[in-house]
Amino acid sequence: MPAGFTGKAGIVREADLFSRLWPSVSAEAVTQLLPLLSETVNAVNDQESIVTKDGSSIPTSPKLIRKSVDGEIRVDLHYQGLEQFFTMALGHMANRILGVLQPEELFQPEIPEEGPFPGPPPYRHIIEIDHTLKQDGWRANDGFLAGDPPTGDGLLAGQIKLRRFTFAVLKGGTVWDTKSCMINSMNFEMNGNSVTASANIIGYEQDFDSTVNAGISSLVCDELKIVFNQGVLAFVPLPNVLGIDTELDSVGDIVSLNFSVNNNLIAMTTKDTGTSIDEPQKAGVTTIEGTFSLPRFNNLDMITRNRDSVRGKMVMEFLGPPIPLTNNFEYVLRFWFPNVTLTGGEVSLQDGGQIQQNFAFTAHNDEDNLDPPGFPTTTRQNSLAIEIIGNEPLHPLLD
Repeated sequence: MPAGFTGKAGIVREADLFSRLWPSVSAEAVTQLLPLLSETVNAVNDQESIVTKDGSSIPTSPKLIRKSVDGEIRVDLHYQGLEQFFTMALGHMANRILGVLQPEELFQPEIPEEGPFPGPPPYRHIIEIDHTLKQDGWRANDGFLAGDPPTGDGLLAGQIKLRRFTFAVLKGGTVWDTKSCMINSMNFEMNGNSVTASANIIGYEQDFDSTVNAGISSLVCDELKIVFNQGVLAFVPLPNVLGIDTELDSVGDIVSLNFSVNNNLIAMTTKDTGTSIDEPQKAGVTTIEGTFSLPRFNNLDMITRNRDSVRGKMVMEFLGPPIPLTNNFEYVLRFWFPNVTLTGGEVSLQDGGQIQQNFAFTAHNDEDNLDPPGFPTTTRQNSLAIEIIGNEPLHPLLD
C-alpha cells in the first residue's frame, strides 16, 4: 500500500536460521509489505579530525571511527500482516504451546450440507518476549520438539535461532534494502486519530539500489486497518480473574494509550571489529512502560490504585470485522500484560473544565502466577504477550 506518493516497505526474516554470521550472507526477498507511514533508516559514518597546534585553522583529513545503520519505521496497525513485525520486536514465537502447534488452528465448523463451503480456519498467533534476544540456542521451554518432522520440528537444543530481518523500502525508482536488522525498541500509540506502531531498528548494511528486492513495487499489503473505536482497555487488580466485560474494571472510553518495549540493544565497536558494525547485544533488561488517559472522573478507583501501588492485570483488545467464511470468527489483536504497576496518576482539568485522568504504568514479569486466569497460555513467565487471530497461517520464525 503506498504511503505518501510512492513509498512502500516490507520486512522478511532472514532465512539462514542457524547461521552465526553477522551480517547475513545476503539480503532476503521481501514478499509482503508493511502499511508504512514513515521511515528514517540511514547509514552514518562517524568521522573525526585531529586538530593540532600547527594546523588548528585547517583540520587534518578526517578518520573513520565507526559506522552505523539505524533509524525508525512507523506503520499503521492492521489485523493481518504484522506477525513478523511483532515477532522481531519481541523476539519469540514458540512452535508448540502445551503440545498445540503454533500458530494454533482454531475450531472449524463442519461443512454444511447445503450452502457455501467454509474457508480456511482462523489461526491464533501467540508472540512473547525473548529476554536474550540474540543468536541463542533453542531451549526446551521454547516449545520446539527435537527430531525430524512430522514428530519433531527439525530443531535441536543448542542450534542457533535468528532474530534478524531484511528491511526494504521503495524510494522513487529504486529499492533500498537494509540487511541483518534487529528491533531495538517498539512503541505503540493509540489515540482518537490513529492506531500506530513504530520501531527503532539497527542494521548492518544498506544497499541503495537493490537487485534482490527490485520488484517491491508490485507487492500489496492487507487493508484491514485498526481504528480507534475498535479498542477496549481493561485493568483488573490482582489476584482477581480478568473480566474484560466487567463494568467496574473495563475502560472502554479511553482517550489514549501509549507503551514502549525497549530491548536495550547496543551495536558495540570493539578492537576486533574496528570500524565495522558488530551484532547488537543486550546492554540491559527489556523494559515496558506506558501511559493511558481516561476521559471522565466517575470514582476514586484508579486514583486509589495508583496511590496504593496496586498490581494489576491489563489487556488492550481490538476487535475487528468477521473473518470471511469462518462462521463469524472475528479478527482480533490483543496486548496482554499479566503484571502491571501504576507508577503515576493525576486528575487534571482540561479546557472548558473537562476532568481527565492520566496514568503511567510499568509492566513486570509474571513471576507469581504463570498464565493467570483469563490470559492465553504461553511458554514463559513474561511481561507482555501479543495475541493475533486472523486467517494468516504463517509462522514468522519458521516459514
